[in-house]
Amino acid sequence: MDDSRRQKWALPPGHFSRIYRVIGRVVAARGLPNTDTRGKSDPYCVVKGIRSNNHMANIWITKAAQNTLSPHWEESFDYMVPPEWGLVELVGLKAMVFDADDYHISYQGNEDFLGGCDIDLSGAVTGRAMNFELELAGIPVNKAKGKKPRLTIVVTVYKEVIPKPEPLMDQLLESVRKMEYIREVVGKVVKAQALRNADLVGASDPQCIVRVILLNGEAREIHRTEVIKDNLDPEWHEGFHAKFEHDEQPLLLVFDIWDCDSPTKPAEESGEHLGSAVIPLLDCLPPVARNHKLNLQGETQLHEQRLNKNGIKGIEAKVQLDDGTGRPSLDSAHLSDRPLEEEKEKPKLSCLDRLTKAAVDLREKVKSAYYLQKVERPSLTVEIRTRTKAEPMPLQCFMDKAVYVADEDDAKAVLKKPEAHWDRSMFSPPAELLEKGRPPRGELSGLQQIVFIYGTIRGASGLPAADDNQLSDPFCVVEALSRTAGKLFLHRTRVIKQKLCPEFNETFYMPIPQGFECNRIMFSIYDRDETFGAIVGSGVDPLEQDEFLGRASVDISYLMSGEKLVEDIPVSGSFVGSQVKTTTGFRRVATISIELSVQRRVKPCYGLAPEDHSAVIPRRTHKVSRQPYSVVYADPSQFMTEVPLEEQIAMNVMDAHSTGRLIKGAGQADWIQKPREAPEMIPESKPQILDVRRAKPQSEPPGLDFTQHSPVQRCDSLPILHSKFEQTPALFEMTQPHRGKGKLSIRQAFNSQSTQSIMQSLKGLWFKPMPDTLIHRKVEPSASSAEKPESPHGDMLLR
Repeated sequence: MDDSRRQKWALPPGHFSRIYRVIGRVVAARGLPNTDTRGKSDPYCVVKGIRSNNHMANIWITKAAQNTLSPHWEESFDYMVPPEWGLVELVGLKAMVFDADDYHISYQGNEDFLGGCDIDLSGAVTGRAMNFELELAGIPVNKAKGKKPRLTIVVTVYKEVIPKPEPLMDQLLESVRKMEYIREVVGKVVKAQALRNADLVGASDPQCIVRVILLNGEAREIHRTEVIKDNLDPEWHEGFHAKFEHDEQPLLLVFDIWDCDSPTKPAEESGEHLGSAVIPLLDCLPPVARNHKLNLQGETQLHEQRLNKNGIKGIEAKVQLDDGTGRPSLDSAHLSDRPLEEEKEKPKLSCLDRLTKAAVDLREKVKSAYYLQKVERPSLTVEIRTRTKAEPMPLQCFMDKAVYVADEDDAKAVLKKPEAHWDRSMFSPPAELLEKGRPPRGELSGLQQIVFIYGTIRGASGLPAADDNQLSDPFCVVEALSRTAGKLFLHRTRVIKQKLCPEFNETFYMPIPQGFECNRIMFSIYDRDETFGAIVGSGVDPLEQDEFLGRASVDISYLMSGEKLVEDIPVSGSFVGSQVKTTTGFRRVATISIELSVQRRVKPCYGLAPEDHSAVIPRRTHKVSRQPYSVVYADPSQFMTEVPLEEQIAMNVMDAHSTGRLIKGAGQADWIQKPREAPEMIPESKPQILDVRRAKPQSEPPGLDFTQHSPVQRCDSLPILHSKFEQTPALFEMTQPHRGKGKLSIRQAFNSQSTQSIMQSLKGLWFKPMPDTLIHRKVEPSASSAEKPESPHGDMLLR
């Protein structure tokens, strides 16, 4: 390739190339294995996108071709890659073919797997159609029977060159500058279809209750429809309307349908539950269509009947505390894995009611086992419109710049700061700012935190078989993980009997405690083992008796508020080995399909200043009226009542040497008999040069002018050898310190600089240092002692 062409295809600095659109057509398949005992398979194809982090996204699902092993779908798809993916781009496609059961199809597939294949898109040319005829593999050997099925698919990709996104942390901090919340909800309950018949004679009498889940976890009822008698496909067409304030912030709408058996009691107390559905309000923003068809789930989706971690039904235990602001707050008791509170006991059913319920259950089982026609799943149709409002995020100003708090004025200024919007925040001010008197010095900053998590577990695919019938009874446990390895239980799904591709379709939601910094969500899948100990309870954790099928986790550290994460996550870590041999060429990986959203708010964090850095925050003082006092602190224990005689003599000698009096012999010569005070120091502006040779002999004491003595004569006599420094006996006798008046020792000669340093050291030992020379500062008094009178010198120390 020449240089001009290479330069043409080179990416600009700070840009990258990615696939932003995939257009394809699932044409046909041939030679599929037959998995039905009567007739032929009903195949359908699922196409998923493979991301660079090995996660997958749903792209397209075809219709089920009835009773054929060579289906012709001829269905086209057009998928736009979300820009939120960033650098985790689309790199390939995964196509899998399944046999539909009961005319039902889903992205999770089912146990009758007919083969799959992978398509690599990393080297695809933009705008060029690629026709693939691929072999389907990964089929159990006992079902393949030597056949090699093939799939025909046409794929066209389009690429673009865009600037690289900003770092994830910068995007996250930018997203919390504004708070967008639902202000008004307008909706209509249209109709329900294929409801369960809870009455032995006649049909159910359904009634729909509409509730909203707020940011603090409260479930508030906003509408209750009329009761329609003896109808399993009721049509209400009743509208509802609700407005909310900034401190309420609705997130989810919950629809509960009950069979109303008593005209005097509420339906939830007298009747049976027929189904529940949950929809996030952020999914109802324009330009999304108003009509929504929701699948109804059982009692595990009911707000009051959700399962705890041990699989027991009960009312969710929330500890609501009043922090003085009138707003409920969550306590740290959420962090424990304690079982949920049990539901209040209902009145015992009479014998007739028990027989009626047993007869209804038997009728439903016979109906589901022997129905030859299509079984329709219960659903609810609603219309929802929402209006949003955007406001500045409360306490966001403290994220940009921390505020130092030194005294009461700073605390009041922080609480009255207009751009902080304390009245709109769901967090109360720190307790340090509300203390009476002077608050402890510290720094107030803002920290973004996840305050609410909600999502949906769609289902799982390709789970390992844990039972002897090559199937499993799976259920999923959802937990939140903190940065410090803490766990917070969120949800547990119901058990799906004898499935390897279960469809849960259960929504979970939970407000997060203030002290829990959530950064990951973990999904653990188990096989329910109905042993005797698990049924009657033996004090052992039920999850330890169930077989572990796998675990998946997703990182939500950089998931922005209101953004939805929809993908399939690989499941790994199973202790159950694969017991079925499959054809080579394709490996089917177990996955779990989830939808996840979070809500973030800015939390105030108050950090106390350390004691050794307390001087960083200056204390305010009045420099005009409050002058420092020169108070000297005296410690009697540090004073010396009497100076030793030897030390006083040494000081006098060194002072005499520094002034030159030691050489001249002026003054006292007998230092032991009469010590005296040290004389004043002579200034050293003009150093005096003493010429000992020209000095007058009468001004010098005898024996001190060493220039007048005769040089030492060396001799071998014994007395001379015993003398000091080879001196003559006469000179040695004259230089001894205790040999008479006016005779000094030569060893007392020191220079003036050494004398001054020794004097300063001695003074430092005799007297306590002044406060202005101290290195460590005085510790501030506590709040309890703030009312006591302060020492006048304490202010001087802090300045």
